Amino acid sequence: MREWGLSLVGLRAVDDVQAIAGRYPELNFELSYNMRSDMLEMVAPILEHRVISLHATCPRSRYFPNFASDDSQVLAQSMSDIRQSIVTAKRFHAPIMVLHPGYLCEEGMPSDKNARLALLDKPLFQRHVAVREGAICGRKYPESDAYRRAMDRLTSHIGMVCRLCRDDGITLAVENLNPRSGYLCMTPDDFAQLATIEHLGFCLDIGHLWISHFAFGFDFLDAMRSMLATRKVVSFHLHANPSDGHIWEDSHGDLDANGAFPLYETLGAIVAEPANCVLETVSHPDHNIRILQKFIKAS
Repeated sequence: MREWGLSLVGLRAVDDVQAIAGRYPELNFELSYNMRSDMLEMVAPILEHRVISLHATCPRSRYFPNFASDDSQVLAQSMSDIRQSIVTAKRFHAPIMVLHPGYLCEEGMPSDKNARLALLDKPLFQRHVAVREGAICGRKYPESDAYRRAMDRLTSHIGMVCRLCRDDGITLAVENLNPRSGYLCMTPDDFAQLATIEHLGFCLDIGHLWISHFAFGFDFLDAMRSMLATRKVVSFHLHANPSDGHIWEDSHGDLDANGAFPLYETLGAIVAEPANCVLETVSHPDHNIRILQKFIKAS
């Protein structure tokens, strides 16, 4: 493990950030996609030289970038938002930018939850839904023509984002997503395709991979090993959820929230890698920090 830290996705108040930073002087941080400009200004003195990554877009923008679109306006807006995130990354000396890179649609994906759910309710997405709650996609979704075309568009466009980030000394890390209809980058095969892109890194989200292995029927640990074998994983997002093949929930819960989740095998693989590990749990930060600290010290 290179560095470890905590995502600010679950900390919405400056006082909370200051308290955690004070209790754990060795702790680093990842800036979150839900942070507004005023919040970034207030936490800047607290986080000086302690930011190891940024989850784009940061500050929060109206849309999540969609580099699977062929719409010139959507691509232009996505690049503009990435440029703004680069400004933030440089200010906080963050060497890695984590990105959800694209979606099945041509439109921009709204960052507002209600607007996003309204878009995902369109027939384009709903035809691939197997579980209504959470819009969980069916097993054949990544093999569909629409998905493969979107992945090909993403593959052709994401190189320009890598180069833009690299010019400013930042590594772009594409994250594997949870199995929601309309999302991309869910399977080991997707990342084998993206691994051909020069300068691109990966953020391996453990909780998302756990849900996806139920949805698509691959082995969780084998899939993790195959992504690590690309030698492109530069960061991990570490969290757990209660998903078991019947429950489909990307809750970003405590590391020990699911007794069936192979936590210690997963942690063993993570600490052996030259990549950062970011806790992306949304509650009980002290509890999860202590679990990870204990494992690191024992390793």
